Amino acid sequence: MGWGRAPVLRQRVANTANALLPRGADVLDELLTAVRSMRLAQLLFFIAAAIFCLLGVTHAVLMIRDLHDPRSFTPTDDTVRQAMMGARLRLAPVTTISLLAVRFWFPVPAAAAACGALSFLASAIVIGVAK
Repeated sequence: MGWGRAPVLRQRVANTANALLPRGADVLDELLTAVRSMRLAQLLFFIAAAIFCLLGVTHAVLMIRDLHDPRSFTPTDDTVRQAMMGARLRLAPVTTISLLAVRFWFPVPAAAAACGALSFLASAIVIGVAK
């Protein structure tokens, strides 16, 4: 429902409220304030979901880039970084400690991006339906 019909709707609700309650105008104002605050809440949820999704995708991209050229989520000391890239695991000699760390932590940004995308989609649908 668009706000173009708001004056007509407001008058109908005011007439009904005035007939039912002596303080009908106050109830109507409270109702319209609640609707406006709900729109603001939907908008803020939409913005928060977009930020959450953006940060999750950025984190995932940086982690994927670290598989080829480790520099984002690695130690700043070059000797420690080289030691992590060269240290093999006894249980799986093909894997290094730096690759293990990236593979172990990769579900975190993937889940953040997926959760942000679902929240973003849900809020877009709710805002679209509410209009």
